[in-house]
Amino acid sequence: KDAFWFYRSQWSNEKFVKIASERFVNRVEKKITLKVYSNCRTVTLSVNGKTAKTPTGGSGVFVFSDLRLTRGQNVITAETEDGCTDTVVLHRRKNEDLSYRYAPIAE
Repeated sequence: KDAFWFYRSQWSNEKFVKIASERFVNRVEKKITLKVYSNCRTVTLSVNGKTAKTPTGGSGVFVFSDLRLTRGQNVITAETEDGCTDTVVLHRRKNEDLSYRYAPIAE
């Protein structure tokens, strides 16, 4: 599904922003890297209300490295200068349990 958002960031004129890997909700790492797809010039990412560092990349793919997750629920929001937003909630767990790794598919 991330491939769709990459191509949309390259070819669509309709402004949007999308945080990649949104179904990978359960994490065990303290620091993660996230990709954000957008056809806007700039993207700002916040983790639990704190603005993340400036992303690397551009041209549709913005990479945010060394994002610190706290234990439990983490609300991550991407926002563009054009007012587009996308939010995901990730959970940092104590032990890795692959049965909880991905969110169920909505039908």
